[in-house]
Amino acid sequence: MCDVSSIACTWQIEGAYTPNGQELMRRVRRTLAETLGTQLFFSGALLNRLQVPQIQGEMQLHPNKSDEFAPHVDKANVASYDWSALLYLSEHGTDFQGGELIFHDDEDDKFIVPSRGLLAFFSSGLENVHRVNTMAWGQRLVLSMWFTCSERHSHPELRFLAESRPDEFIAESSPSAEL
Repeated sequence: MCDVSSIACTWQIEGAYTPNGQELMRRVRRTLAETLGTQLFFSGALLNRLQVPQIQGEMQLHPNKSDEFAPHVDKANVASYDWSALLYLSEHGTDFQGGELIFHDDEDDKFIVPSRGLLAFFSSGLENVHRVNTMAWGQRLVLSMWFTCSERHSHPELRFLAESRPDEFIAESSPSAEL
């Protein structure tokens, strides 16, 4: 069983821009499971692009939809989300401006400035109300992943990603910062 106490950590992941996304997702899941000392299963995953100015077209979000900029709790969106992870695939200040991840705390908000290869990891409950800061320009790419501690509640189309091999653990990974 996962301990969903307030936790937020970041790691720098080598090779985060590898073309093999499934292997990368397995490495992330295994690293987080090792860190927590429990088994994790994928509950969801999304490759997200925020772009300013917005691209228009039927395959794009509605121009007035900006939920990522409103404070939210991931578990309130999907009850099976126990842990959230964001792997940044673009560089703040080079590829985009703004777009920082903000955790709202009673005393002081905490900011995570995205950088290519940075993995932000946090429990998905009310203890981690967060949002994305409004972007000024550019393209922000992030691989969002959500994990559950219950195999029964895992996403059926992502279950194959729970099968791991010994070489998938991210060598010498450890949290670089704790909020």
